[in-house]
Amino acid sequence: MLSRIRLVLALICVHFVFASTPGAYGDVNETGNIERYRPKLSDFRLDGDQIIPEIDSSNTLIFSGSISAIPTESGVDRFTAPPLTVVMHQKIGVRDASTGATLFDGEPFNGFRKTAKEKSVWEPGSWATETQGRPFSLRTKIVALSRHQGYVIKVAIRNRSKKNGHFDIVSVQEPSITAPLEWNWNAAFKRDIDTPVVMQAKDAVVYGNSSGTVAIAVRGASIQSFNSLSHATTAFISGAGSNLDQPGVAKHATLLSTRITVASNREESISIVVVVATEKQKALREANDLAGDPIATISQAHEDAQLSLEQWFKKLPAISSSSPQLVKFYRHAAAQLLYDRWKVGNTFLLDPWYPTSGLDSGAMNTYAWDIQYGALAFSLLDPHSFRNLLTALPAAPLTEHFSIEPIHGRGIGTYYAYNSYAYINAVDQYLSITGDRTLLQEQVRGKTVLEWMIALAEWGEKEKDPDGNGLLDYGDDHNLLELKKTGNGPGYCNEVPSPNGERVYAYQTVADLMEQADPRLYREKIIHFRAMAKKVTEALNNILWLEDVGWYGTRQRDGSIVPVYSIQIFDLLRVPGLVPADRAKRLIAHLNVDEFVAPWGIRSMSVRDRLFDYNDHDWAGAMSYAGDGPQLSADLFMAGFIPEGWHTLEKIFWWPDHMAVYPQGIANDSYTFRVPAAAPFGGRITAGRANIIAGVAGVETVLRGIFGLELGRDGSIGFSNNRPPTLKNVALRFPYIDRSWTAHLVAEELKVSSNDGFTATFLRADGSLRIKLQQTSVTLWMRSRSAGVGRLTLDLAGIEHLLHVHKSGRLVFRQNGVLIQPKLDHGLVTFETITSADEDEQLEIQTVNASITPR
Repeated sequence: MLSRIRLVLALICVHFVFASTPGAYGDVNETGNIERYRPKLSDFRLDGDQIIPEIDSSNTLIFSGSISAIPTESGVDRFTAPPLTVVMHQKIGVRDASTGATLFDGEPFNGFRKTAKEKSVWEPGSWATETQGRPFSLRTKIVALSRHQGYVIKVAIRNRSKKNGHFDIVSVQEPSITAPLEWNWNAAFKRDIDTPVVMQAKDAVVYGNSSGTVAIAVRGASIQSFNSLSHATTAFISGAGSNLDQPGVAKHATLLSTRITVASNREESISIVVVVATEKQKALREANDLAGDPIATISQAHEDAQLSLEQWFKKLPAISSSSPQLVKFYRHAAAQLLYDRWKVGNTFLLDPWYPTSGLDSGAMNTYAWDIQYGALAFSLLDPHSFRNLLTALPAAPLTEHFSIEPIHGRGIGTYYAYNSYAYINAVDQYLSITGDRTLLQEQVRGKTVLEWMIALAEWGEKEKDPDGNGLLDYGDDHNLLELKKTGNGPGYCNEVPSPNGERVYAYQTVADLMEQADPRLYREKIIHFRAMAKKVTEALNNILWLEDVGWYGTRQRDGSIVPVYSIQIFDLLRVPGLVPADRAKRLIAHLNVDEFVAPWGIRSMSVRDRLFDYNDHDWAGAMSYAGDGPQLSADLFMAGFIPEGWHTLEKIFWWPDHMAVYPQGIANDSYTFRVPAAAPFGGRITAGRANIIAGVAGVETVLRGIFGLELGRDGSIGFSNNRPPTLKNVALRFPYIDRSWTAHLVAEELKVSSNDGFTATFLRADGSLRIKLQQTSVTLWMRSRSAGVGRLTLDLAGIEHLLHVHKSGRLVFRQNGVLIQPKLDHGLVTFETITSADEDEQLEIQTVNASITPR
């Protein structure tokens, strides 16, 4: 009885939600307690001098979901506010009226003296910069608005002189507004679109053209117009007024100026409001309204950003660990999908819209490739939006195009070699997590989603395999990894290991789904798909394996097979049974410092490969695509290479410390030799698009990797003890099919419990446990990476509760189909196990009245 009381208390502890301790990462105690995480904007704060250089776009972005702005030293250079993009050319300046000392866009003039280096701070939704100086100091804060398409710049002056001072604060700008006809991979900013002043009102000026309008408002402002931005800038710095303009030349630049009085050693502020709209009266009205109470406007924007974080993280499965770096990496990865989200009403095909990138206005279209990296997290964090996206993508159609644009959902580009795997895997992840099988019957352009999956799985079977060897010829690298140095070959082209290997997964998965949907209707397809999965597996291993180098090569058009040492080859480990164990070890042997392993992560290509290219942002050099490092780590864990999986993950723990937003490509080697500004960061830089939806892949690293999360199509749930030795303990709370599950990895034990009474402990250092709970039965499958004995302990009271049984005599136990009488000890039932990587040990518990079907 005492042990039962202790067990109940333990279960209460497991599922009680604790208040979080500031700065704590929730060390797991013996019962696997996991603290509730209440995010704050400051949790994601990053000092500007800690953000690594970006060589292609911008890694300083202020965004809210309705707007994304790229700042200058003090103002905003350009911003995206769908359906518009605006090159703003906005700069902020301050001048001491008595001395003429001026600070303009971070540069000192006329005797202004900086007394310290500028400091900048990024938080979700804002960017703040502080300049200490004499005779005044300046603080600016740019805040993105969420309820309007615009932003506010708060400008605060501290008077450093010994007497009261008068200060002129100005906003200088020359906007260029456009409405892109198509949002594709390229940034949509246009700097040469004629955008004149169309309205000037009290405290505000409005620019506009046929695309839209932008309004700038400052309470108490005087407004001057100029021929050009340079004239406006010179007029302010020199105090020359507007006499620099050429007569008769159109006015495209304005200077909004307001004067404030600041007492000695005190601070005063003003706010500049910028709003964009397709109609000028709307832009002017909103800008004026918001400028009337800027403090409330800024406060509301911060509250909205905070609320978005709180709502987002309520849906993220909670983890707790003795490693603060692991928890931080997991949470910051989850935030990347939130950062990617656009909520702009009916502007786009879907609301919200999740593009491939988009914060710098490029890649606002959505690629099937990229969403696959975030499919697991997407299904957890916003399943409704993910479902909508999964029904929109086939309409491109994906059998012909690699992405869809956001306005009409039209296809962009050619067929991409990874379309089939990426889409099928994304749907599979969604189905596994949500259980929403209705998606498969959703009609898209005359086909159901399941029929689209069938078409994608068998894509190229007839026309892309002329010699019938089972391997598809995907053509040149532009249909694959877009390597810049392949030329006419040899290279990663034609019959490649990946995505040919992923076809095995595609065939098997779609065959399973057809079998569940209608085995009689799809009988011939099912037989064919299972046969093709076997054929491709054999072809991959019989034709492409290169025994001398321990690598899967690529078959060129002339029949030669050459090794190309791409990170993509490791993806084959993700498909169970595809790579034999001995060959898997030989593949992993290439993960060394002389080939793939770099100081800051895993290179996308071995330095020994002739195609290695420092100019490649993500697939052929020292950089790697942001989704690949995290996903490689998950694959290594799941394939049983625990030290390698952990080492790969530890290599990128630095990401949240030096990147607020995860970009397309991240350098793993030093680029100091060509980017001197990278030297303080060990040569680390980023490149390509400013953000990437695949940045959320770190969630998968933790769930699928460390915890071995496995969601079966039969409704079962599985966990593995993939805890690396350096982790003292780690725990996960995971919601699944109306239950909350807790997995706790500690020492040699895998502990799994549910909030409705199930509790199991598998004493096996490398063990895996899969559970299926039904009304009249509980089935468990045990496995381990190495062969050996173990022990499974269950709480009998919990089993009885789940099966509505109150006497143990009404339960029967079968181990591997054999009726057994287990050991009972103080309410616990124990089973001895013999497990390995090749075969499951099965335990079935049923009520006496239930029919038992041997497996």
